[in-house]
Amino acid sequence: MTTPRTLLSAACAAAALALAPAAAPAASWPGAAGAAPADAAYAAEMVGAINRLRARHGLGALAASVPLARGAGAHSRSMVRYGYIGHARKIRPAGFRLAGEIIEWHDAPRARIALALRMWMRSATHRRLLLDGRFRYVGAGTATGRHWRIWTVRFGAK
Repeated sequence: MTTPRTLLSAACAAAALALAPAAAPAASWPGAAGAAPADAAYAAEMVGAINRLRARHGLGALAASVPLARGAGAHSRSMVRYGYIGHARKIRPAGFRLAGEIIEWHDAPRARIALALRMWMRSATHRRLLLDGRFRYVGAGTATGRHWRIWTVRFGAK
């Protein structure tokens, strides 16, 4: 028997699916190995947001890089696991001649991609990395701890 409550639940579920942002499936995102499905989806969304930001500034899109994404994801998970915030010592994978890294953390309920991008764009150093025309590749990783989300984005050129 269909009740008003059942119809309301179905309508809410359909609306949530229709309004959800499109993201690459976690398993298809470069560097998804070891990441929670939600974290892999957030990382894919971050790369899309960075490419839209670069387009607004007249720059070309960055291609997704598996080595950069794996390193970024592993670094984010390490920071959550061990409770620190800091840049990695080695960020340039084999085959890349140039690399850069930006990190950001927020308390988990506020961890929005737009907020992280705004914070990075307000910092001259981070802005330079985001808008550096020499970079051609990007990899993003994120991890969620008990009370916070950490983003790591790595850029590279071969």
